[in-house]
Amino acid sequence: MVTCWKSLSEAADFKSLIPAFTRLPPRPQFSFGTFPASVAERYDQQTDMWEIGVYTSQTAGICSGYLLDDDGSFLVAEDLKIHQGDVEQIYPRLNRIFSNNKPRKLPGVLASIIPPGPDYRHYGHWLVDILPRLAVLEAAGFDLRDVWYAVPKDIPPFGRELLSLYGVYGSRLIPYDDGEVLRPDTLVMPTLVHNGVQCSPMMRNFVISFKRALRRNGFDVRSRETPTRIFLLPCGETSQRLLNRSRITSAAKEAGFAVVQLDTMSIRGQLMLFASAREIIGEYGSAFHATMFSAPDTPVCGLRGSDYHPGFVQSGIGDVFGQPTGWVFGSNCDGVDSDAYTVDVEDFRACLNSVFGETPHFAIFSKAQQDLQLPLPALPARKDDGLGISIADVEARTHTKAMDFISNFESLGVNCEFGFVQRRCGAEPLGLLRFAACPLGSLLDCLKNRFEGFGLVENLEPFFANGRLREHMIRDRAFSVHYHTWKREGKVDEALLLSEFAARIDFLKRKLIKSLECGEKLFVWKSVLNVEDKDVISLHDALCAYASNTLLWVVVADSAHPPGKVERLRPGLLKGYIDRSAPIENVPDISFNVWLEICVNAYLCVSQDKLH
Repeated sequence: MVTCWKSLSEAADFKSLIPAFTRLPPRPQFSFGTFPASVAERYDQQTDMWEIGVYTSQTAGICSGYLLDDDGSFLVAEDLKIHQGDVEQIYPRLNRIFSNNKPRKLPGVLASIIPPGPDYRHYGHWLVDILPRLAVLEAAGFDLRDVWYAVPKDIPPFGRELLSLYGVYGSRLIPYDDGEVLRPDTLVMPTLVHNGVQCSPMMRNFVISFKRALRRNGFDVRSRETPTRIFLLPCGETSQRLLNRSRITSAAKEAGFAVVQLDTMSIRGQLMLFASAREIIGEYGSAFHATMFSAPDTPVCGLRGSDYHPGFVQSGIGDVFGQPTGWVFGSNCDGVDSDAYTVDVEDFRACLNSVFGETPHFAIFSKAQQDLQLPLPALPARKDDGLGISIADVEARTHTKAMDFISNFESLGVNCEFGFVQRRCGAEPLGLLRFAACPLGSLLDCLKNRFEGFGLVENLEPFFANGRLREHMIRDRAFSVHYHTWKREGKVDEALLLSEFAARIDFLKRKLIKSLECGEKLFVWKSVLNVEDKDVISLHDALCAYASNTLLWVVVADSAHPPGKVERLRPGLLKGYIDRSAPIENVPDISFNVWLEICVNAYLCVSQDKLH
């Protein structure tokens, strides 16, 4: 029998980012209904915000979501939401798992970002408990793309999507069973950034970092098409249930609020909704925490029962982001339906008139509160930050508009990455393989046979891409080529899909053959696997059978070949070096500036060859 538990600090090193602090929790800026004395007392006890940082251990592992040291002791840490009482209660089951299962050993750095228990199944906990811990890792100097992430096997689809939006893709996830033990080389454990009422300033860092990741993928949360006064209905299952919802929503509509059913919206739609909102009311529950993406001075009002549950982290969010936040308290029901509650309609109307009327009667986020904000650690640069060149550099060095310059290149379709480079430049050239996945062997066969038989309608079959938005994809069985159609399910006449696409392919392959015969394009082929020089030389030879064509072969950089470098392998065959490949799960996440540098250097090489 092993020791039941010990403190995580005994088994791990700790890198501190933001010091602990003690202060009274942020006061509600307004309150209607009865704020029960017992709830207020518990609220005011949350005075201590722990130190923010990252634990690192070469001996700790993960057992059914809990942390386990190599001597079999389970590790407890309040700042990771792993409490001694919970471990003691579940210890017999954890000990059986530890004793009866051989650990799965994992190389590299594994991050534990999901607290044990069922909270990961609820959207709101991702916004306040899980995703902000990625910002803590970033602030500690970790590149999120180099880390593996332990996740339960039944992680919900919205969790995967949120991670992907942040730049953590499925290929970096390590799913585990409830009865499994993981033993990585190194386990890193970032702290939570709130204590249930107060939020660390690191929460601001999270939003800054998350928005930066969204912009990197070409997504701007701002929208002018969403309402600015919104009343939120819960997203998905919620433990709190407003019994007189119809009367409350009617009062909100009368006051000019748009009633929004969050679980009918995409995640991106929700982000745009909150970013554009200027007055927010709603049933306090899952997805309400996305107010962190709203502007400062946006008043936020939560409707809730008379129990302490589900906590008051929204007060901390309002405090950190400068949003006047308050509550309309109702009454919880007695008995088996104790989580259900009602809100007095007159209390709610008083809130609408006082807080959201023509002259709001709440205290603006005060200078004293602003002075309590702690300094943020600097956001670390991504490995590709500062690399490459800008669009302005392209135009200065080539004396050509970027969209015209990038149209001199044509992708040969190992995947869609270069197609997105052209799109980021504002160019949308028609290309047979621009948004296609084509194996090298098939490409060589097509080139040698002038694409005979390619894209015949009898060889085409449709299928759906993975993901929440079901896109029609098309597979050419004869050549193992996959095409994007950019057509969503229900948005196209499926009976005509194949015949229309076959006609498009026929046009584009004739266009490609003409370009090959002219010999004026720079053809781009990026290898995602190890490829020998002789195979690429064969590809160049196949291109040159049409005319004197140039091939730009792009590979991942190494210590001898820095990102952006282009070298001449032989006349008409260039080799460029990119700092990273776009993730398979999110190909639009390209290293855009390095791609621009490669293309400019290749273009200048070709221009010099023509001069000589």
